[in-house]
Amino acid sequence: MSSQENSSDDNVNINNQETNQENLFQNIGQIVDNDDVKPTEIESYCVNCGENGITKLLLTKIPHWRDIVIMSFDCKHCGFNNNEVQFAGVISEKGSVYTCTIDDKQDLDRQLVKSETASIKIKEIDLEIPATTKRGHLTTVEGIISSIVEDLSADQPVRKEMDEINYEKIEVIIQKLKSYLENKEPFTIIVDDPAGNSYIESLCVTTSDPKLHVRHYFRTRDMDISLGLTVPDDQQDSTQTTDDGDNDVPEVMIFPENCSHCNAPSETKMHVLNIPHFKEVIIMATTCDVSKFLCIHLLTQY
Repeated sequence: MSSQENSSDDNVNINNQETNQENLFQNIGQIVDNDDVKPTEIESYCVNCGENGITKLLLTKIPHWRDIVIMSFDCKHCGFNNNEVQFAGVISEKGSVYTCTIDDKQDLDRQLVKSETASIKIKEIDLEIPATTKRGHLTTVEGIISSIVEDLSADQPVRKEMDEINYEKIEVIIQKLKSYLENKEPFTIIVDDPAGNSYIESLCVTTSDPKLHVRHYFRTRDMDISLGLTVPDDQQDSTQTTDDGDNDVPEVMIFPENCSHCNAPSETKMHVLNIPHFKEVIIMATTCDVSKFLCIHLLTQY
């Protein structure tokens, strides 16, 4: 009887911990709709004037992604303020590249999370924003393009007087970015993050988003060092050949076939995943763009 009571108490404690974790990080949409949820305010030092300002912390969750901490600082003495996003978790095992085609207002409104380790590239004009330029923040595709326009425009009056050639080149880029914001022409945005902590929202929940492509990759040794990770001296780059003999096998294999519902050409994607302390499993997903049919299988070897 006593062991049953102890087991019951343990289950209650585990359930309470999970409930507290869920309550701690709520979906960002739920926070917007709930007036009772307020950010935590902490008095903190202002690096600009030396007085004390207010730092606000908001714990939230990006749906279908992960938990984040949104931070903002404001100093009433000098007017200095900044905003950034921190990630409530560990660095991912792999880096990620999000590539998204933007051609309408809905695409511009896609949620975008940029970590401080991510670089952003606009493919059509070969414009790249290095990782060290902007700190981590939560915005939209429109917001990130607008901030780039604002940054480039800030020094244009000085450039016009000091270096007119570069002024004209940058002005061409600014006008092109403004045309993207007005939906006059499509463009492609690429977010490359070795830490795997950046994200572009998918507009399709149950099926793959045809405008969004996500690729994961193993970091090199230099990437791990730049992220501040401890790397053994004898560790080889993940891009080098290893002894497991699986380097010729692509991470995701794609097989063409016909849809079982409408017989239209479709594709099946297969990925072999080794779950630690469990076993090797095979994940197979079949999608059809015509009938919107989706079928997912999980296979294991006994």
